[in-house]
Amino acid sequence: MKIKHIHTNMARMLLLLCVSCLSFMACTSEEQTFTDEIYEKSRDARVSFSLMLPFRMQTRALTESDENVIRNVRLLLFKNAGGITTYCLGVNGNNIQSNSLSQKTFDATLPTGEYDVVILANAQDIVDGSALSLGDTKENVLKALVKTNVGKWNDNGIPMWGRIDNLTIDLETNPGNMSPVEMVRMLAKIDVETLASADFTLADIRLYNYSSQGALVPDLAAWPADNIALSPTQPSAAGGYAAVSAPLIFDAADGVTPDGCKQIIYTCEAPAGSAANLSANTCLVIGGSYRGEATSYYKIDFAGEENNRQVFLPLLRNNYYLIKIVRVSGSGYPSPEMALNSPSVNMNALFLYWTEQGMNNVVFDGEYMLGVSTDRLTLPSDAHTFAGGDNTLTVMSTVPTGWEIEKITDAGGTAGAASWLALDVLSGASGVAGNVTVLVDKNTSASDRTAYVYIRSGNLRYCVEVTQSAIPGFGIEVTDFSTGQPVSLYDFTWQAGQVKEFRVVWKPETAKVTVYVTNPGAAFQGTGMPGNNSELAGGFKAYAITSKKVETDRLTRLDFTLTDGVRTEIKTLFLRQKQ
Repeated sequence: MKIKHIHTNMARMLLLLCVSCLSFMACTSEEQTFTDEIYEKSRDARVSFSLMLPFRMQTRALTESDENVIRNVRLLLFKNAGGITTYCLGVNGNNIQSNSLSQKTFDATLPTGEYDVVILANAQDIVDGSALSLGDTKENVLKALVKTNVGKWNDNGIPMWGRIDNLTIDLETNPGNMSPVEMVRMLAKIDVETLASADFTLADIRLYNYSSQGALVPDLAAWPADNIALSPTQPSAAGGYAAVSAPLIFDAADGVTPDGCKQIIYTCEAPAGSAANLSANTCLVIGGSYRGEATSYYKIDFAGEENNRQVFLPLLRNNYYLIKIVRVSGSGYPSPEMALNSPSVNMNALFLYWTEQGMNNVVFDGEYMLGVSTDRLTLPSDAHTFAGGDNTLTVMSTVPTGWEIEKITDAGGTAGAASWLALDVLSGASGVAGNVTVLVDKNTSASDRTAYVYIRSGNLRYCVEVTQSAIPGFGIEVTDFSTGQPVSLYDFTWQAGQVKEFRVVWKPETAKVTVYVTNPGAAFQGTGMPGNNSELAGGFKAYAITSKKVETDRLTRLDFTLTDGVRTEIKTLFLRQKQ
């Protein structure tokens, strides 16, 4: 069996989280009244959230909208006190709306203050079945969110989670400071297809040793910033993964056809198997008829060959696993149990899998796939001469020869005519996500201009439209230097030598940015503190602020104000020192 693993660091899909203060009321929740030692708060704010959901390729059976349905939303708020983050509030989301297949919105009433927020979708039953206690640690609360499911998954919605750390809800907060939200499904999906229909007729599929328990939220201490699972998270409930030996059986009543099945097999994360006890591994047993003979059974492990040895693979959340039966050369075992306890025979299959996080646009020829982070880039008139902004494409292919830029045309389709646009990378290897920076000259004309970038990978082809506006871009972002995510609050303790690194990026680069510092104090007068009323130039500025040891609580405010003489935008960063 061949194995192809695609690990992607797809450019993140941005989404908006806007705060509007529509009502003011006493802040109480779950028999607990909240006060904040820094902001004088006794009021609530109405918060509107926009969620971006993982992409799923359109296939038969369930539609993508079925997979992306949001039936209920629950928000868990956690507050930091004395270096310990504890659970302080649970709130239901309201007015759930669908803007598109991949974008949903809802609103919630939240108390003002600073919180870590965990957003749970389609998980009300999990929350109701978990013993969550106010004042318990964030780690304990999230570990308690375990789903137990013995049987096939129903259509009540796939449980998902997302998070916003250090979210400041304040009546003076600029909504642009809010972090984006990206949702992650807790389940893996398995599809089966057959290319050997001339010799083999598929009848049913059995999933053996599947995990009946799954952790809704993974271990955040080991969770990567790109939201792509690297290993399964073992549930904290008794029995851990709690493997079920009796198989789940999928047949014609579930949507299995002689050619395969699509979007009917969902399962919790499961650990990788081992060669020591093959019958205990999570695996598939395929039932079908070889050249009209009686139904027999074939075992397919979640494994492949690397460096001439068998490698067993875990089932990971939000990953897509595709089993393609390439050739059947004879009958299988007479019973499913015999197939489970025996080596695989007479069936060759191609095993493909990849993460669906950040996979926005995919073309698929039945064997290989080509994915691109977006099918359309819209840029302001400013010149884009470096990477790291809104001018990045991410490309990924499983074709063995990799991918390449076939051509760049103007709006009329003439190759080479769009001289104002160039790319820094023109090809990439198979199975590796590659970033392509779109470099454009300044658009000095009075109208927008468009070019098309054609990407080819084997027989697969994808076209990306690039439009550069005649209007200059205007905006400012304050982001953490290591994660690249927007940041509005950094916490320091009383210890010296703590370093927080962030950067300020704005457009147009010629615009003026002024830094205003409120209550600088002594705690943050270490290396890198900007001066009050200082001016920034060039479109980019990096800071590394090192704290001093000052044994008193303090809150310093940095306001980065961008103006071009007509428009003004402010981004605020709080530096807080707490015991």
